[in-house]
Amino acid sequence: IIQAQVKGRRLGVTLDRELKIAHRVQFHPHTTAVVASSDPSKTAKMAQMIERAWAHQPWFLMPRITGYQKGEQIDFASTDCHLLLQWGNQQTGMARGDTPQVVHLSEVAEFLNPDELIDAALIRAVLDTPWTFLVLEGTAARRHDWWHKTWLWAKDHWEDGRSRLRPVFLPYFVGVVPPTSPALAAA
Repeated sequence: IIQAQVKGRRLGVTLDRELKIAHRVQFHPHTTAVVASSDPSKTAKMAQMIERAWAHQPWFLMPRITGYQKGEQIDFASTDCHLLLQWGNQQTGMARGDTPQVVHLSEVAEFLNPDELIDAALIRAVLDTPWTFLVLEGTAARRHDWWHKTWLWAKDHWEDGRSRLRPVFLPYFVGVVPPTSPALAAA
């Protein structure tokens, strides 16, 4: 699964992707995962989603965390799994020196240098295998920026097999207002 997802806001896409990553790191040995958003604070929120899911697991289902660098990396030596936390305003390319199998980048339209961070570094480090899960996700920002061009390339060239990224568009109206929402209560 390798996708470019343009989405509406507040659809729960980020939470869904983080839960998929938490599952892969928890249950599939030899997994290297990369999670990133546009800045360290947004990446920290994504990491909190994963850590919250792990905190609610029964003790016997969780491998022991053997390395923890807050805001940077979580390691599980017994399963050889690693969760790398990165962000779109870092100075060096993403996943340099690693070969991640699982990647979720959120708000990619806000990344400062996506040509270097994503195209030149991360995408080249991800191999096409049946276990690959890579999602670039974000809302549309500006016409003709990197994200807009990436989306158009994927959309125009997916059918002819020239794009690795499958284009996925999730408009705001596919979202469902939760029953406990104040908007529903007022209706």
